[in-house]
Parts: sequence; C-alpha cells; structure tokens
Amino acid sequence: MSEENEPKWNDAEWALKMEPLNVFNTENEDNENDDVQDVIETAKMQQRRGNKNPMRRERAWRFLHDIYKDVVAHGLENPMPSKGQTTTKYLSIQEGLNHVETTTETAINAAFEAAPEYALHFFRREGSGDDQIRHALTIEQIVKREVKSEQDKFKKLFDENKWNGEIAGIAEITNATNGE
Repeated sequence: MSEENEPKWNDAEWALKMEPLNVFNTENEDNENDDVQDVIETAKMQQRRGNKNPMRRERAWRFLHDIYKDVVAHGLENPMPSKGQTTTKYLSIQEGLNHVETTTETAINAAFEAAPEYALHFFRREGSGDDQIRHALTIEQIVKREVKSEQDKFKKLFDENKWNGEIAGIAEITNATNGE
C-alpha cells in the first residue's frame, strides 16, 4: 500500500483525538439547546464514519473542527480550539462558567434597566492619535464583552488554584474580593 492510500491516523491516534470530543458530548448530552444537540448528534455521526473507515478520518476531523465552532455561541468552550492542542481544560468547570455568564448578564441588564445612560460609557476605539474614532457599543456587545471578561477572570482563578470550578465557590471568591 502506498503512503497516499494510508490513513493519516491509526486507531489509537484517532481514539486519542476523539477523547476531548467524547468528554464534551457526555457533559453536554442533557443541554436543552437544540443547536448544541445538533452539533453533538452530527459529531457522533462523523466519529462513527472515522471509526469505520480510517481513510475518512482526516475529512471527518476537518468537519468536526468546523461544527464544534457552533457551541461557542451558546457559552460553551469549543473542545477543538483553532490554536495549539485540543484542550478540555475548562470543560470540567463549564457549569461554574455558565453560572458566571448568567449572573453577569443579569447584573448588567439590571444596571442598564435602572440607569440606561450607563451604556453611554461603553465604547470601542478605532485608530490612534488624532485619527482615533470612538464607537458606542450596543447593550448586547457590552454584555458579551463583560461576560467574557468575568469568565476569563474565573478561568485565571481556576488556573491559579484559587477556584475549584464549583458554583458554591463563586460566592466565596466574590465575598473575598469585596472585602467581606
């Protein structure tokens, strides 16, 4: 058999590449979002194709990479990030991160409801120096930016072993940072 006709990954390599996807699928099988369920169902089909036919693995891998991008829009971490190695680093704390997202969204929306002028303080800059232009952000853009900022803070705390990823630990961290 020539090298052109050999599969890119043997069975063991394919199984190793599938591990983070299987973890994601298992942890999100009860997710009520139809889009997430569609991704999981489609991914399982592509995995089966790769399992049955090693020559289809590379194509299936590219397809899997594309479909898992859709889960990010639903606040989930892509188990197949574009850069570096595939990671499941934050999958174990996804429930806590989802709680951070919900809490942040609720707080910011309540702030805008109480004081709509608060939104005027959020903008993004384009250009530099005298050519700099400021663009006002929509409330949706502000919420998205603040959610990402808060989730990044908790990911950093998790990386520094200051948060175990559990929802109960969020209150303890919040109280400690507020001096209570």
